[in-house]
Amino acid sequence: AQVVREGRVLNRPVRMRRRDGEPLELELSVTVVNTRDGALVVWVAHDRGAQRRAEAAHRLLEAKLAAAFWATPDAISITRLADGLIVEINDAWSTLTGCPRLRALGRTTVELGQWVDEGDRDRLVAALQSHKAVRDFEMRLRTRAGDERICRMHATVLLLDGEPHALAVLRDVTLERQARLALEASEQRYRSLFDTARDAIVLVRQGIFVQCNEAALALFRASKGQLLGAKPAMVSPEVQPDGRLSAQAMAGHLDAAARGEPQFFEWRHQCLDGQPFDAEVSIN
Repeated sequence: AQVVREGRVLNRPVRMRRRDGEPLELELSVTVVNTRDGALVVWVAHDRGAQRRAEAAHRLLEAKLAAAFWATPDAISITRLADGLIVEINDAWSTLTGCPRLRALGRTTVELGQWVDEGDRDRLVAALQSHKAVRDFEMRLRTRAGDERICRMHATVLLLDGEPHALAVLRDVTLERQARLALEASEQRYRSLFDTARDAIVLVRQGIFVQCNEAALALFRASKGQLLGAKPAMVSPEVQPDGRLSAQAMAGHLDAAARGEPQFFEWRHQCLDGQPFDAEVSIN
């Protein structure tokens, strides 16, 4: 009736159904166009349901991202790329830095004194400007209490109101780094003891010598090239004084040690030049 009366209907919400019965929410515009051949009725339908579904999906995505932002155990910050002004942080960031949210927002990371080396920030900004994202960027962070923490950062550039910002995820790796340094120091001490021990020490993996110290080379009168890669039978006579085959007996001792049973026994060895000698052997 409105079309007949006014010649058009604009943006009228209507509900219809598809042929398969699925409901449709449409926004319908109808216009009468007069031509030489008579009046034409032009229908334009806009699927309002699809738009609402897209908006709902967008809101759901935003809710998921917000939940991830606030719930993740990693520290997350959003800062203006130009000057490091902090526009948002999560609780984990406050826990890591010791800086409450209200104190941090509106200040720069430089103002808060968080960069132990401000050159790290310059390098980060340059990398983000060039590549738009960085991974495993290492920096030293100064907390509000004055402690230094070693952090590993993943960051990416995002636009907020048309201005570049950095979305950064920080993970404290201080303990990991300390553990690695302690392990390296322990390995160095072990290497020093291994190399300077007066007793012959060899490492066996899968039945062959893979490492030895200088005392072992002197004992067997061999070079490293001769000893490493050889089997223990190479430095033993074919038969032990008690009649056991050396290869079989040594394999039994090695298997027992691999099961966690320490081995200590007397053994007849021989140098590479064939000279036999008796020794006490300990395998762990």
